[in-house]
Amino acid sequence: MTVLADRYWIEAAKFVRNCGCAADRVIAPGKFRSLMAGTVAYEQRHLCAAPEVLVLHKGMLEKLGRKWIEQVTSGLQPAFANEVFVVFSRLYPCNSVSQSIHFAAYLERLELLSGEQENAAAIVNQTVDRETIAWACRLFLLREPESENEIDSYLLQCPDVRSLQRAFLASPEFRSLHRAQDIRGQAVAEPDLPRTFFMHFPKTGGTTLHNLLASHYPKTQICPERHNHLINLSIGELSAFRLFSGHFDWSSITLVPARSRRIVTMLRDPAFRLVSMYRFLRAHDPNYARACGLELILLANDCTAEAFFRHSSVRASRWFNNGLVHALTGTIGFGRWERAQDAAGTPKLVGDDPENLLDLAKARLGACTAFGLFEAFGESVRWIARQLGLSPPASVKREMAIEDIAGTHPHIRMVESVELTESVAESMAPLIALDQKLYAFAVEEFSKLPGISEECGASCR
Repeated sequence: MTVLADRYWIEAAKFVRNCGCAADRVIAPGKFRSLMAGTVAYEQRHLCAAPEVLVLHKGMLEKLGRKWIEQVTSGLQPAFANEVFVVFSRLYPCNSVSQSIHFAAYLERLELLSGEQENAAAIVNQTVDRETIAWACRLFLLREPESENEIDSYLLQCPDVRSLQRAFLASPEFRSLHRAQDIRGQAVAEPDLPRTFFMHFPKTGGTTLHNLLASHYPKTQICPERHNHLINLSIGELSAFRLFSGHFDWSSITLVPARSRRIVTMLRDPAFRLVSMYRFLRAHDPNYARACGLELILLANDCTAEAFFRHSSVRASRWFNNGLVHALTGTIGFGRWERAQDAAGTPKLVGDDPENLLDLAKARLGACTAFGLFEAFGESVRWIARQLGLSPPASVKREMAIEDIAGTHPHIRMVESVELTESVAESMAPLIALDQKLYAFAVEEFSKLPGISEECGASCR
């Protein structure tokens, strides 16, 4: 969900506009510009030393630092507060705001910004000077600044230490240097050994299979990345691991240098999978979602199942919109599945004919070392284990079910089950049209596998 559709952002922007203050006297999160053009982003706050209005996102207080917040708000008054924002204004104080639960939540978060957190915030928010940039060149690029113009360029781009750090880490020169050193100096797993990949589609019982696979590898040979962010790791880093298990698509898997790839995955009836994904999102604490920027969790908590599956943000998400086909054809896009993707409207499928994309997904599923079906979970896990040369487990228990983790996981709560009614099925129909065809193909192929009972194959049809 974008800020243009988020009622908490919209409420705050409406209040700020009504204040009548010039936009360049308003400090707010960068995305606030989508709702009120011309406001000063947090990263550029040094350009507005005495703001008329300060818009504080409660999940971004650490980014600003307690000391800076207290200095700036000393000349302002609380004027607005909701679940996400607190707005301070010089001209429009509102006494009732300081008594609200939303303002109290802000004060609690601000109070937590102490000790190591506050010290870290103070460091990253320090302004930079020429000497700081010179030392950054030495530390990050292992050289002296090439010229005064190079220093001037970083001074214009980077108002504080955090932005300077990001600029150097993102520079092609640093990434090239880093990768070269990785390849020379990092412990690389034996190149002739195969790399194992578990493409974990959300809500297919994948945590159980991940734990089974992980038990057969040293921890140092298991890639810690569990989301679709393998692109952020260098070739040297990727070469160090033998097991990759996470919410990856096919494109991410091909980034890993390997002479031999063993790919396994687990599929589930698309309609029931989407219902489970929706319920899993609803089980998350919305405050956790706001702090982490996981917009689809907030949307699921605000919407019925029918409204959720019809929402433009969900239909734009390739994790939800025929996600099985998109993952196998490598067209998901990088990022977490709980986060809204930037695409506007329903995504266009790659190629002139969606059926061509479906054919590619079927071919890649057939090229996997093994795949299983959630509906035949025990037999599927044992089949995958045998194909990888691992000892099949005597018993298989699905993990990460909401009923098992609600109350023990800090951000998960118990929510009621969601029934797949006719209206829910109708609302998600465009989201699973291709996935249903792929799943029917998978069921047919699975039922032909040696050692799979006829009853098991029939139960999945």
